[in-house]
Amino acid sequence: YHDWKEQTRSFEAMAALQGASFTLTDGEPTRFPGVRVTPSFFQELRMPPALGRSFLPDESAASRVGVLSYSFWQTRFAADPGIVGKKIILNGEAHTVVGVTPETFSLTSLDARLFTILTFEPGQRANYGAHTFFVTGKLKPGVTLTQAQRDLERVTEDIRRREPKNMVQRGVQ
Repeated sequence: YHDWKEQTRSFEAMAALQGASFTLTDGEPTRFPGVRVTPSFFQELRMPPALGRSFLPDESAASRVGVLSYSFWQTRFAADPGIVGKKIILNGEAHTVVGVTPETFSLTSLDARLFTILTFEPGQRANYGAHTFFVTGKLKPGVTLTQAQRDLERVTEDIRRREPKNMVQRGVQ
């Protein structure tokens, strides 16, 4: 993700996301699917929140903030407009709700009901054996998919030269 984000020339923005599971323990404990995303995720998608805000560029996982999906906000929090700024207990830790996604926003394959921040520690950045993330990008104006594919392949081949054991049967599309 970092190599692609820092070394490609085809993208305005790039974000990483990873499926996650959360347990909400205020009230009846509920386990549900969610997604951890890099702070730029919603801005990259040009997806303004229905309520509150999305993540700020300088926020990290340590910020303990979350964005609720619109449907989860309605069903679990009774569409309470005062939810923004409130603390909820996720996996035993207090997180502040900062926003709610638009009603039409969906990551259907992940059924995400909550988004928290994904950040990478220096050791994680250097781990080319971890292939558990999805990466999405916004093309620069005038860049074709073919050009972007070649750009990503160029960077991926550089990674393959440096990390051959971690890149067996790995590519980019």
